[in-house]
Amino acid sequence: MSTYNCLLAMAGIVIFSACQSRGSESGVGQTAAAGTTTAARRDTSGAMASMPGMSGGTMDSGTNTMMDSMRIEMARMDAMTPSQMKSTMATHRQMAGNMLAQMNGEMRSMNMTADPAWTALVDSVRQDLVHMPDLSGAELKAFMTAHHARMQRLMAMHREMMGKMAGRAK
Repeated sequence: MSTYNCLLAMAGIVIFSACQSRGSESGVGQTAAAGTTTAARRDTSGAMASMPGMSGGTMDSGTNTMMDSMRIEMARMDAMTPSQMKSTMATHRQMAGNMLAQMNGEMRSMNMTADPAWTALVDSVRQDLVHMPDLSGAELKAFMTAHHARMQRLMAMHREMMGKMAGRAK
């Protein structure tokens, strides 16, 4: 399977999870819906393989959807208790990893080179993702404020870089 197809499959998993979690009105009660099994997620990845790629030098709807889903997930997590947050960490880590892969794939497809600020921020987010499972619920709750700020900066930076590339394509 090519890298591009893997990235599309990962994007499909995230989008499917996001759609599942949006079906409920309550914020915290969505944990079970967002934590669907890997087998169920794989079943939908084939349908996502036809998702369009980049067009006109801007982010495709998959990346925008992925970032919107991440913002919703982070807001939902902010309202959780430490134990609830700990129980949803695997889903958050997967969503964040998929988003990083999608962003890096878009940059590669546009022949963009990462600047030092981007590289440092991505490295910090990856370190967060590695460190999170080792934290207790209370430590995780305290840690998430800084992590969410890094995630917001990452999404804003990616949007800005893609906007600049779109401006150059015109």
